[in-house]
Amino acid sequence: MAKEKKDKKSGSIDDVMDKIQGEHSKDIETAFKLYDKHNKDENQDNLYNNIFAPGTTQLYEKFNKELDNTFKDDTAKIFNKKKELKKAAVKGIKAYFEKVQPNMLKTALDGIEDIEDQYSLLIGLYEHHQGINDQNRGYLKQQGYVSLRDLIEEEVKDKDTKVGKIKRKMYELKGMHAGQGLNSLNQQVTNRYFAGYHHIDIGEHVKKKWGLKIGEHVEYKQQGLADLLGLHSSLRDGEKLDYKKHGLKYVKPEKKYKKAA
Repeated sequence: MAKEKKDKKSGSIDDVMDKIQGEHSKDIETAFKLYDKHNKDENQDNLYNNIFAPGTTQLYEKFNKELDNTFKDDTAKIFNKKKELKKAAVKGIKAYFEKVQPNMLKTALDGIEDIEDQYSLLIGLYEHHQGINDQNRGYLKQQGYVSLRDLIEEEVKDKDTKVGKIKRKMYELKGMHAGQGLNSLNQQVTNRYFAGYHHIDIGEHVKKKWGLKIGEHVEYKQQGLADLLGLHSSLRDGEKLDYKKHGLKYVKPEKKYKKAA
């Protein structure tokens, strides 16, 4: 029996985008197959460990190196030093994109020499990578997410903040931002795979695929894409179901839902 050919691991978001450009969801079942493939542990581990985590590490290291070059001492205060912090952020974000999406970076700063202008562009691009926009910014902040922009804006207002403190906070952001970056990419990929399909049709597909028995039809049909994908993933992975949330009839564990042949 021939061995299954393994997909080449993505080394950057450019690779991911090139890959999905060549993948087409000819029907809803194909969209689910592509979705499951992208969300396999092996692929998610690779994206986090070899793209986003190294990218945020590079940002942290270059940001701190610029602080060292500018302030010389971790006990130096950064009050009203927004220009200096923006310059450090530019260095850091450039390093991030050199790892995470180098092809985009090659043209992004073309013709832009002023540091303030570079910061304005790069911080926006970084936030886009993080999936931050005006609609969800407040919600993410309430959930404990700290953006690089907010960190800079808030810390320069504190008369007592020192270089060492912002370095520590930057270190604390590494894991948070790597995870948020991966979540944002996953959402983009998912939206592409399921573009053009109505959630009612996706729900009907899930119902037939898993032989679901609907208890509350309105609740089931009001579910959006995220809820339906969550239901699909729970069924796929044998996880405990929230029957009420999804509008399903309860079934005993020994008669749990199984994928239709």
